[in-house]
Amino acid sequence: MRKRRMRMERERKTEIRVRVERRRRRRRRRMRTSLRRKRKRRRSLRIRKERKRRNQRERNQNRLSQRSLRIWVIMLKILFCLINLLLKSLIYYFKPGLFKK
Repeated sequence: MRKRRMRMERERKTEIRVRVERRRRRRRRRMRTSLRRKRKRRRSLRIRKERKRRNQRERNQNRLSQRSLRIWVIMLKILFCLINLLLKSLIYYFKPGLFKK
């Protein structure tokens, strides 16, 4: 009777230990997976932010280059206007007879 009781007691204890161990393992696994998920999310977020930053930088560069191009075009127009005026005035100075009606 005593042996049986001791054996039952031992089995019960081992069962409890096994259960606790399982629970612990499960919890650890869950934590690991959640950590992995968290890491993954953080990484993807970081990648997204970096991509956004890069795109923004490129857009700014494009804007700047467009602006400089526009400025160049305006400067060239002004230059051509001035050259045209100069030529007209030179022609008028040297050959005034061309402009008479």
